[in-house]
This record gives sequence, C-alpha cells and structure tokens, in this order.
Amino acid sequence: MTGALTRFETERLRIRPYRATDLPAHRRLRADPDIARFMQWSADAEAFERHLLAPARPGTGRGWVNLAVADRGSDALLGDHALRLDGDLATLGLALAPGARGRGLGRELIMARLARLPAQVARVRAEIDTDNPRSRALFEACGFTLEAEEEDEAGPYQVFSRAPLSGGA
Repeated sequence: MTGALTRFETERLRIRPYRATDLPAHRRLRADPDIARFMQWSADAEAFERHLLAPARPGTGRGWVNLAVADRGSDALLGDHALRLDGDLATLGLALAPGARGRGLGRELIMARLARLPAQVARVRAEIDTDNPRSRALFEACGFTLEAEEEDEAGPYQVFSRAPLSGGA
C-alpha cells in the first residue's frame, strides 16, 4: 500500500520520495515568499531536509510525509506534495514552483491523489491560509467544500473537505 501512496505518475507528473539531488530546488521553493508565507515547514532547514529524505511511510504515526512533485519527462522538481493519514482522515498539502502554476498541474495531482488513497479513508481535507485564494479555488475546483474557519499560531485558515474517489490504493 505504501508504494501507491508515495509513488505514482499522472499524464505530466511523477510523485515520488525526495532525493538528495532535489534539495537545491526545494530550497528555492522554500525561499519563494509567495510559497513560504503559506507553508508551515520547519524553520530548521537541516532538520526539515532530513525529514524530506527519510523513508516516506504515510499513516505510520510519523505525521506529514512530503513527496517530490516532479516533471514526468525530465524528473525536475516542480513542487512539494504533503500527505498525512490519521485513521479514516487524509490531509493534503501542495506547493508548486512559480513556473509550474496556472497549467492545471495542481488539479491533476489532487485528482490523482484522491483516487489513490487507502480504502479506509472516508474524508479528505486541506487546510488553506485565508489569504490564499488561488489555493482555495484549486481545491474547490477539485470538489472540496468549506467545512470550517479556524486559527492557530500561524494565523487564520480555512478547512476544506470532501470524500475520496472510489477505488483506493
């Protein structure tokens, strides 16, 4: 089951565990102010990079698992896809580099992920910063609906949810 969760391809994307060669591109992603303001990645860059390179095992109590979003043809890093499994709940995260935005890649990834969740997942959610209308529009286009508005130490955010696609991983 873990293989289908951590490795899959779409028409244009390859989702896979991070490699050491991805780290320079991921550092650029983290440094992009339009991405960094919405992400709650660890401030300790070295510890976070160790997290990225650790074996990806969603649903094992490890919390968030980050996966590389790569171009299927060139395998170049285009972004980061986060997945957290807690029993029957899956939570998704996504960050795409500026050059990868506006091409339908986010929707392609989310819809493929929804089709590859374990059978026990009954609900899928995304937590979106209130000031991120592009992300909100993306998840709404993928069938997510607003469930709640909440706030934590990072500020206000909206919780969107939906059922997974049938099939499961």
